[in-house]
Amino acid sequence: MIMGLTKTAFFSSWLIIYYVQMIIASLIVTMVQKLAVTTETNFGIIFFTYLIFVIATINFAAMLSTFFSRAQTAALVVPLIYFVVAVPAFAMPDGTAPAAFHALSIFCPTPLAVALRLQFGYEVNRGIGWQDFTNDQDIPYNYLAAVLWMVGDAIAYLILLLYFDAVLPKEWGTTRHPLFFLKSKRSGGIWGCCGKSQRSDLSDSDDNEMGSMDYDNPSRFMTRTPSHYAVQDYPLPNLDSTVSIQKLRKEFPAHGKTAKPVAIDDMHLRLFPDGITVLLG
Repeated sequence: MIMGLTKTAFFSSWLIIYYVQMIIASLIVTMVQKLAVTTETNFGIIFFTYLIFVIATINFAAMLSTFFSRAQTAALVVPLIYFVVAVPAFAMPDGTAPAAFHALSIFCPTPLAVALRLQFGYEVNRGIGWQDFTNDQDIPYNYLAAVLWMVGDAIAYLILLLYFDAVLPKEWGTTRHPLFFLKSKRSGGIWGCCGKSQRSDLSDSDDNEMGSMDYDNPSRFMTRTPSHYAVQDYPLPNLDSTVSIQKLRKEFPAHGKTAKPVAIDDMHLRLFPDGITVLLG
């Protein structure tokens, strides 16, 4: 995250920006459709349908973007993927089995296509109203089912977005265990029974190897051997380090010398959240 920004703040800022933009776009599309196409249909139903759809679409696109490490690649490929999953919903002929529509409704364009079909079908008579949401005579399914599919898709896409962002490898940062959501914060294991978390603080053996804290300079752990040392931020009670480096060694090319120059040897470093750490040297 940028400058220690939490993922909640990061995702919320981007989603809110796009949500506001798409809400405005939905309002404009609703006004045009109400004035020129479905004049008998309830304005609120049209807007409500587009609103849920654009939220699901934003979440779907954001979820797909987690599979790409470069923004330019995601910007080119994600629209193509979206087009591919949207085509069947609008291309399926009348008489297609309802089960096929339900199967494709895991992609948000399908329930939107069903909702638009119902809107245009009711427009011939008096337009669709709120009382028509649960009409069991609608094919392939009623308007309420279309709305629920889009709501469910939006929620599922958001959950998958957060999950894939946490576990898929990226150019920067570290990934989490695929079952991280099952880990107990107290013990760090799966369901609290499978050992320590990878993000837990240094073990007792590490602390013994590193030595005790230098209380005159409590931000540093000093070891018994001058060539081995460890550094950490001021630790906070019951708080795991967000970055933990153990036994780091850095060598430079020898360039004809008998031995490679060693810049860092067996360095330990722990960083804690809500802080800024600066290494000088």
